Amino acid sequence: MDKFTNMHYEDEIFERLALGYWLMKSEKVGDQVYIKMDGELRRLINLEHEFRNNVNTFSPLKVLWNLIKDEKRAKKRVVYRIMITLGFDEQEISEGLYKLFSKKKIKEDGDEYVIL
Repeated sequence: MDKFTNMHYEDEIFERLALGYWLMKSEKVGDQVYIKMDGELRRLINLEHEFRNNVNTFSPLKVLWNLIKDEKRAKKRVVYRIMITLGFDEQEISEGLYKLFSKKKIKEDGDEYVIL
């Protein structure tokens, strides 16, 4: 985590992610919890950091791409709900999706967007 340049309020987010991961993974929790960085925790922290950076740049195209590529398939209604929650309007979402379709990065499959 030291290699990231976090805002002071983001440190707590990453600490809670690590704590939650280790509590979920631990069979028994004692009086003290020691968090060890393993490969999966490192991957989760890197994903969270990458996603937060993409959201902070507030590019609808980047946010849409990351939402869909990480899952390989994404329900359209979920994508729209997340994008609206992040503050993007319908036009920004439509333009971002159009760019992904025209670059042949995604396609529609029923009620889902799918990575090509």
